Amino acid sequence: MFFESGLNKVTVEEICAESSISKMTFYRNFKNKEEIARSILESVFEESNVQYKSIMGQEISFAKKVEQIILMDKNYVDQISSEFVNDLLSYKTDVFIELINKNNEVMDIQLEKDFIRAQKNGELRKETPVAFYIHMLKDIRNKIKDSNLKSLYKEDKDMWIDLTYFYFYGILSK
Repeated sequence: MFFESGLNKVTVEEICAESSISKMTFYRNFKNKEEIARSILESVFEESNVQYKSIMGQEISFAKKVEQIILMDKNYVDQISSEFVNDLLSYKTDVFIELINKNNEVMDIQLEKDFIRAQKNGELRKETPVAFYIHMLKDIRNKIKDSNLKSLYKEDKDMWIDLTYFYFYGILSK
């Protein structure tokens, strides 16, 4: 429900009706709807990280791994509404931003290791510091909040995919 309508539009009553549980049962297990949204987001991050590691563990070229990562990202983008992402990024507390930042930090460490390996294998430009790739990734992550960039697209999802393509296809070796 959150993925389709966003966090702000979904009520506890709707969650209970969709899950066929009473409000009492809901509140016995969750403090509020933000707690369940956080739990769902944590699960999505865990699943995404497992899929990423599985892709990176394959005995295929880095370029093929990037293609698979883009397909994985596109799959997640197709499942999650712009409303949900915007609600998370503009939520009244920093609970979701902190969770997103924590996940990004973990991913950046893994990406750095994978980029170093790819660079040693000649699959990323050797003359470009790996720290540059990570820095640019952080910059691109911030672009999803850029209202001027958003205004160029009818759907935020199209912008997210373009940013992903722009990032990854801009770093592959020639």
